[in-house]
Amino acid sequence: SLLQEKMPSTCLTPSPKFLDHVRSSCLKKFSPLYFTVGLVEEVAELVEEMDRFSKGQVDDNSQVVSEVGDVCWYLYALCNSLEDISPVPNTSNTTSPDYYQETELPGPLLSACGKLCGSIKKWSRGDQSWEIFKPRIQKGVSDLLQLVVMVSSVPLEVAMEKNIEKIKGRRERGVVKGDGNLR
Repeated sequence: SLLQEKMPSTCLTPSPKFLDHVRSSCLKKFSPLYFTVGLVEEVAELVEEMDRFSKGQVDDNSQVVSEVGDVCWYLYALCNSLEDISPVPNTSNTTSPDYYQETELPGPLLSACGKLCGSIKKWSRGDQSWEIFKPRIQKGVSDLLQLVVMVSSVPLEVAMEKNIEKIKGRRERGVVKGDGNLR
């Protein structure tokens, strides 16, 4: 499929190096709700950067790549905080990345994020058991990650590596906590 051609084979399975990075860069143990809220923020920032880039408001897509890395960080952290949920894209959907116009991708991206967050919320308040929500949450993670692959101009491994470098730099400067991309 076109999706599999765009995505290196290593992206079809979780990256142990990135998971180690996520685990080591968590400031403390957080609940899945913390990572869900962070995921929403990062998906919104990704959509904003995609919009700025598509309108020519920025010269390069480095901020899009940065936000892809941030979305991956929160997806991996969310999966790490849950039992038996894996950050793997849903490659069974045969929709080609070319199916979506660039201007249409924010809608499916936000929709997938909303569905995943809704499942986490309903599980968190006890609507059903984990065994009921686990497949729904896994599908939500996989569907969202597939869309992130589709919007990313670089393989996820590249965005993940940039995230590792960014967080390492923030640690060295003592600015892990705070606001803004350029700290």
